[in-house]
Amino acid sequence: MKSDLKLKSKIFQRLAAFFGLPLIFVFISYFVIFLIFNPIVAPMMSLGSMLFGDKIPTFSSLEVSDDDVTFVNVGEKQDTVIHVSEIKFPKVGQKYAHITIPNTGVDCDVYYGDAMKIIRKGPGQFEGSKLPGFGSTTLVAAHVTTHFKGLQYVNIGDTIYYTTTYGAYEYEVTDILVVNAKNAKVAYDLRADYDNLVLYTCYPFHAVAFRAERYFVCAKMVSGPKIDVVEKEEGVAK
Repeated sequence: MKSDLKLKSKIFQRLAAFFGLPLIFVFISYFVIFLIFNPIVAPMMSLGSMLFGDKIPTFSSLEVSDDDVTFVNVGEKQDTVIHVSEIKFPKVGQKYAHITIPNTGVDCDVYYGDAMKIIRKGPGQFEGSKLPGFGSTTLVAAHVTTHFKGLQYVNIGDTIYYTTTYGAYEYEVTDILVVNAKNAKVAYDLRADYDNLVLYTCYPFHAVAFRAERYFVCAKMVSGPKIDVVEKEEGVAK
């Protein structure tokens, strides 16, 4: 009887060694690989979460243009009202603005559209939102590990400079929100009847894995030209 128990014990030990050690080795290997490649994988996971975790901006596959674009300078004298016919609307994937938030590190070009290729290049404006000056919400997203990492240093009352190809806009931060990705829509209103800018990225900032929350910086327009969309005929408004 004792010999049978010893035999079974030896068999069990051999099986444990045969299957257990390789599993431990595989686990350690995957963990090391995760630590090495997480800086690359994390943004993609966050991006996928933005796509599937909520019904906000969806991504399409389009080419991104890095052609030189001239922006209106901050402080440059400009008309208070610009007729819509004077604006050259950006194409999807085209750089059309520059965003600067002093003392945060946020200082980068903004593209029109929220395709995956665009977000890799820089902040992208959701096509379902309005351009600055059109009297509603401008919604812009970027990666937390790159262009919008500095949003963590933004405070209520801070100034955001948003210069476009047709006008220079200044916004004041009014609110900062952290919401679950599934409830992200509570942080903005695409039908708002006033000019406002909403910047968002994934949250937490220093997470090393999947980020299930979104970080929103909401700001109201302080200055910048309004866009007149009333049709004109021979110089006279209809």
